[in-house]
Amino acid sequence: MTDTSHGRDVSDRLSERHRHVLGLIAEGASNRDIAEELGVTLNTMKTYIRDLYHVLGVTSREEAIAWWAAREGLASLSHEGTVGRYGDHRAVGRPMRRR
Repeated sequence: MTDTSHGRDVSDRLSERHRHVLGLIAEGASNRDIAEELGVTLNTMKTYIRDLYHVLGVTSREEAIAWWAAREGLASLSHEGTVGRYGDHRAVGRPMRRR
């Protein structure tokens, strides 16, 4: 995805830490889960997430997950009812139902 305000691909600006945190968010991990996995404090984790949102140009977890899903082409999110390893149904994308 290209961020035209900066003239470069947003994914080029994501650090390995950003990518790891974004993947954990997409799997349904809570801030506390992520902090424990990375061995950092909850406050440090919140700072990482705010920075990630800034780089992505989003303001919420849902928008970050949508960015990730679009970037991944929904390939890993194609199974109805899939649950992330953290058991959060809401954080894992499911195909849209047509009306």
